[in-house]
Amino acid sequence: MALAYAMKAEENDYRLQHYPILKKWTTYLVQDALYPASQISTDDFAGLMANQTNLALKGIIGIQAMAVISDRTAHPNDASKYLGVAEDYIAKWQTLSIAHNTNTPHTMLSYGANEAMVGSLRKACMCLQDVHQG
Repeated sequence: MALAYAMKAEENDYRLQHYPILKKWTTYLVQDALYPASQISTDDFAGLMANQTNLALKGIIGIQAMAVISDRTAHPNDASKYLGVAEDYIAKWQTLSIAHNTNTPHTMLSYGANEAMVGSLRKACMCLQDVHQG
């Protein structure tokens, strides 16, 4: 959301002012996004659940967004690091979250479960493409 606002506003002051806290949150995402802890999310019908693909994907998108913010605020080392992490994580996420052994490959609710999460992969690709092009 911070990246979306800053891109729409076409100004850098917001990104610079909030860079330290955004970096702190991104550090959390790097540590915890790929394998989310057991928690309730918007898919609360499932109750507490670890490794929710939806939460992992949101975290990866956040890391990618921070790569763009870092680039636009003259933090090239951070930009490179976060871009590398996001690319690594999305590749792992695709392996962990997609049920390929079914008649219709689909994303799962959590890693290793075969419940479908219709459309989350398509949404992720669209979001990452938008961030990258922004």
